[in-house]
Amino acid sequence: MRVAHILAGVLFALAAVLQLNDPDPVRWLTLYALAAMACWLGPERPTRWLLAAAVGLAALTWALLLAPRVLPTLEWSNLLRAKDPRFPVIEETRELSGLVLVAVWMVVRVRALRRPR
Repeated sequence: MRVAHILAGVLFALAAVLQLNDPDPVRWLTLYALAAMACWLGPERPTRWLLAAAVGLAALTWALLLAPRVLPTLEWSNLLRAKDPRFPVIEETRELSGLVLVAVWMVVRVRALRRPR
């Protein structure tokens, strides 16, 4: 599982770097960078799970705020389309997918860090 968390951290770090050309990069870069850090921090201290829990809660809250706009028009086939000004919901659907991915992986990370050794 350690390797899975390291790989997830690498993917989250890559996602953070890719946000540099996003219209609103700061909040996305911050979320993905913190998710990467939560994946890389080891279980040496008992409170390390708090970062993963906070990042997961933030991502889940953000996803719940975005979901009412995205879910009624959600079409998974649109995720692979290029950015098209006629379909602004495509970007929001991708954002929602990223938020859910972060939230789910942070639950996995918290469980891994909270598990008794």
